[in-house]
Amino acid sequence: MIQPWIPLPPLARRRALQIGLVAVLLLALSGAVQMFHTYQQSRGQAVQLQAAQADAAAREIEQALQGPAAALRDSGKFPWGAPGYGPERLRDELQRLLVLHTSLVEVRTHDPEGRLLAQVSRTAPDLLGPGRLPRRPGATQAAVAGPVRFGQPFFQGADPQVELRVAEVDAGRAEGGVRTTAVVHLRLVADTLTRVGERLGGRAWLVDAQDRLIVHPVQIEMLRQRRLDGRPDLRAARAARAAGRPLPTGQDSLDLEGRPTLNTVVELPETGWLLVLEQPRDTVMAPVLDTLQRTALLMGAAAVLAVLASLWQGRRLAAPILLLRRASARIASGDFSTPVALQTGDELELLADDLNAMARRLGSFYEQLEAQVTQRTEQLSQARDAAERASLAKTRFLAAASHDLRQPMHTIGLLVGVLRSRLAALEAAGGGESATAQVQTLVGRLGTSVEAMERLFNSLLDISRLDAGLVQPRLETFALHELLQRLASQFEPQAQAARLRLRVAPCCALVRSDLALLERCLVNLLGNALRYTPAGGQVLLGARRRGDGLAVQVLDTGPGVAPADQARIFEEFVRLGTPEAGTTQAGGSQGLGLGLAIVQRTAELLGHRLSLRSTPGRGACFELLLPRVQAHEVLPAGPALTPSVDRLRGAFVLVVDDDADNRQALEVLCQRWGALVACAGSANAALAELDRHLRPPDLVVTDLQLGPRAQPGLAAETDGLSLLPRLREATGEDTPALLLTADTSATTAARALALGVPVLHKPVGADRLLETLCLLLPPHVQDAPSNPPTATPPVSG
Repeated sequence: MIQPWIPLPPLARRRALQIGLVAVLLLALSGAVQMFHTYQQSRGQAVQLQAAQADAAAREIEQALQGPAAALRDSGKFPWGAPGYGPERLRDELQRLLVLHTSLVEVRTHDPEGRLLAQVSRTAPDLLGPGRLPRRPGATQAAVAGPVRFGQPFFQGADPQVELRVAEVDAGRAEGGVRTTAVVHLRLVADTLTRVGERLGGRAWLVDAQDRLIVHPVQIEMLRQRRLDGRPDLRAARAARAAGRPLPTGQDSLDLEGRPTLNTVVELPETGWLLVLEQPRDTVMAPVLDTLQRTALLMGAAAVLAVLASLWQGRRLAAPILLLRRASARIASGDFSTPVALQTGDELELLADDLNAMARRLGSFYEQLEAQVTQRTEQLSQARDAAERASLAKTRFLAAASHDLRQPMHTIGLLVGVLRSRLAALEAAGGGESATAQVQTLVGRLGTSVEAMERLFNSLLDISRLDAGLVQPRLETFALHELLQRLASQFEPQAQAARLRLRVAPCCALVRSDLALLERCLVNLLGNALRYTPAGGQVLLGARRRGDGLAVQVLDTGPGVAPADQARIFEEFVRLGTPEAGTTQAGGSQGLGLGLAIVQRTAELLGHRLSLRSTPGRGACFELLLPRVQAHEVLPAGPALTPSVDRLRGAFVLVVDDDADNRQALEVLCQRWGALVACAGSANAALAELDRHLRPPDLVVTDLQLGPRAQPGLAAETDGLSLLPRLREATGEDTPALLLTADTSATTAARALALGVPVLHKPVGADRLLETLCLLLPPHVQDAPSNPPTATPPVSG
């Protein structure tokens, strides 16, 4: 132990003074930082609580306004004006709405010409139309447009009210729709704001889109209908909203009486109104000031004690300081295993203990760092999942957008086929050769444009199905020779038209892949090669061995791809340069830039390596590496079935489609191809057609949707796939069928596969339809006479 009464050496005295001064300064700095952080943290917590209460109040107000709006929308779905839905029934429905929703003051309906149909009110007699639509004083134009339109708030006496208008539910109805207008009392909104303000010890009030005060706990302030567009907090909120930034919270402002407040402003998006939640600043900051005062007192006391302790401890520092220096030198050199042995019973001993604890904690820092890395990795994983969800949403959007465009394109393609066949018949008859040639040219161009649009839709469909994981490969072993020859026949006319030389090297090797997906990849690669190779150039399709695999290559003598672009060309919607003249897709379309993206994703799905070698100015080589299958003998394939009009002659085809244009186009096409055709627009009509004919159909062509869409969560009982088992049961035969649909979902594909029904996605051209029908037709039908007996007439009675 060190003697406490030894005279203080100069070094110890200087160290005591220095320690005292440093301790006081550190305490002051630490206290200031602590007070600042305490103030900021307490204020931030108050602002967060205020913002949460404001958001909750805004949501509650939105729900209070949307409840009547939803009821009015549901009421508008009834077929008003139809038998059984007359004015009396309409008035009863409106009175029911008044009973269910106490905030409704008045509800009235009128037709598109503005004639009153019915009006019920809590303050006026009920009215039944037709009559002139009265003008309500104080009602103005809608503040926010949308399915539910809220007007500018107005006052009926001392009560704030707002008019809402529900857009017509069925605007496509032949007789026009019914428009509904209602007046909503804002007392529920006032009650909500009063509860929120009392809960926080402040006030909550509401202004409309023109910053006019419409709801306030103080009745006299509300009746003044003051315009508050000059308030800084409202101006800042409007500016942030216009700039697309979040609305500011925790603003220092003044209430309507001029007292300092802490304000939070939130917006009601459906109406454009602003909700202001204010609390007196002294009330909010009172706990903070108390905490700061206590902290200041504690800092002052600690500073005084630090000075006294430094003077008293100065005499104790002289002896152990050397020991501490040696201990700190050991720690600095990396020796953390030797503890500091200091027995002074004061702060120096604690300092030695702190040095020992510091050495022990160094090992734990590695574990803390690892935990932080793990936490950061989890955050990055969540961000990646969010990006994947956004990509999936984009894919679903592309699939939905192409679905609605397929129906009219399907009809156009079928009608072009009908027109082309009729022109061919007219030419055969020898009438109007000059006019027929001109029309035939126009029809050819129209058909070319339809085929180009069909390719664009198919590209969108392929990329969306690949992104959504809806494509499942079906691997099989097949000879590559037939695929190469089929591609050569398909692209030879295009190459000749572009003055290019297309060479296909023969290959008899066996490979294992999905034939349809592999053919789709090679079609895209060949199309790109022909499109970007200048006239006089060459395109080569062939294969060569690569170890245990087989590399299928597409080479061209085009401009090539720069090294900087060789990775980018496989991205979506990327097109480099301009295709050579005469080599663009039919109809002048240059594509969407999805071909190589589809090839890459399909290759990844099949497990085939896709590579690119290119030298700018000398061409490019795309290569797909396939697994090669060893075989001692390859059996020759049978002759391929060539689609022909004669194949359908005499066949009996049943067409089922709820769209009259599609049904008529299919009927005319099949009749032109020599088939007997029976048409039906629904499942029941199709079953009825079986009773009208003695001969069962040889083939059924049906749409998926045969009526209104099923309710969510309920299975469709009358769609095309549900109809087929009933048709087969009625005929007692396993009648082949073809499904024509714009629905690209995996559920529909699985149902069709279970029934053994092939699927063609709309739009479908006439040539592709003929080819598929010929493949599906049973073999015995081709031996039927060219003029089969016609269907029997309907049975009377």
